[in-house]
Amino acid sequence: MTDPAAPGAIPDAVETTRFGRLAVDPETVIRFPDGIPGFAELRAAIIVPSGAREDVVWLQSVERGDLAFLAALAGSMFLGYAPVVEDEDCEQLHLTSADDAMVLCLLSVDGDAGAVTGNLRAPIIVNTVERLGRQVILTDEDLPIRAPVGAGA
Repeated sequence: MTDPAAPGAIPDAVETTRFGRLAVDPETVIRFPDGIPGFAELRAAIIVPSGAREDVVWLQSVERGDLAFLAALAGSMFLGYAPVVEDEDCEQLHLTSADDAMVLCLLSVDGDAGAVTGNLRAPIIVNTVERLGRQVILTDEDLPIRAPVGAGA
């Protein structure tokens, strides 16, 4: 069993508020060396299927069971979306090929209206080979922060 107190340690399981107890396979953990803006403590997460759609997932923190983000696999949810990621971000992620990148857009659900939107301006880019993740802020100001789900980019 992993010592959860060790710096950077990945626990064997995480007790979540949304899913109950989840086993954590260290081979599937995505590491966020810089955290996520607003959540600096989020350094490791796993992807949990939403059950609703294959292209909608939860990004569940392994450090905090109460912290999970709803996200979409950007290419299938937002047709035509092809973010241009700065070289510095690619270097931080050790990305040398776009084929090794997974692009996730965080989703928001308006509880009153039921509308679902995705943040196309600040996607989460994951190096699927090294399992490194980073939320990047794109310079294209035409990209919406609240794009309706299913809309073209």
